Amino acid sequence: NYRVQISISDVASLVDKGSETDKEGLHRILTLYLAGAVNPMLPNVLSESVLSLVAGEFRPTLTFTVTLDNYANILEYEIEQTCLLSQQKMSYSQVSDILANKEVETGLEHKQMLQDMSVVGSRLRSKRLGGHQQADNLSLRTDLIVPELMILTNHISALHLHKNQVPSIFRNHIPSVNSINKAYYNHCNHGHEGLRLNAYTHATSPLRRYPDLIVHRQLISTMNSSVPSYNSQDTQ
Repeated sequence: NYRVQISISDVASLVDKGSETDKEGLHRILTLYLAGAVNPMLPNVLSESVLSLVAGEFRPTLTFTVTLDNYANILEYEIEQTCLLSQQKMSYSQVSDILANKEVETGLEHKQMLQDMSVVGSRLRSKRLGGHQQADNLSLRTDLIVPELMILTNHISALHLHKNQVPSIFRNHIPSVNSINKAYYNHCNHGHEGLRLNAYTHATSPLRRYPDLIVHRQLISTMNSSVPSYNSQDTQ
């Protein structure tokens, strides 16, 4: 089996619901990336410093620990508020060079972990697309590591909230009668046909997308058995 941990910035621990920062974030909804400029949802002191996962610095995070079998079936998972010490910042090209056995200056100490992550990414994609290929036979693909682990995190978040009947915002995608297939937010879980998942939401970008912050607050309420920050009317 594979045991994977994905850590996302814990924005909810520093941005209280109803605070002035939160109100402004809700007003902006998301970070806009414009030509030569960025209009951030949250202040730069948070998005680029205090809550940014900088190598060598401790940061508050929401950590998803997932156990997968060799076919990427979810055997168990746990979601916790943690404090992460990021080990190293690496680019896609650096990871590609390491996996291709090229000589690189940094990151070689993480080679085995990166190889495992690449296998897991390929395995997750194969499972979503209906494949049954064993992980041992998969080629190493750098481009699948981050996207597939983010999809996995969003999927688990949706499953967890749906299973525990906690009001949330789900990211749905179902074929429409006029063949225009658009993903949309809804307070009901209708699954995501495009990703071939029975539950999906957004939880991996709470610094730049407000729905993710809502999902984080709801997830945290399940950890400490508190009243959810949002009720069903709020999510509607």
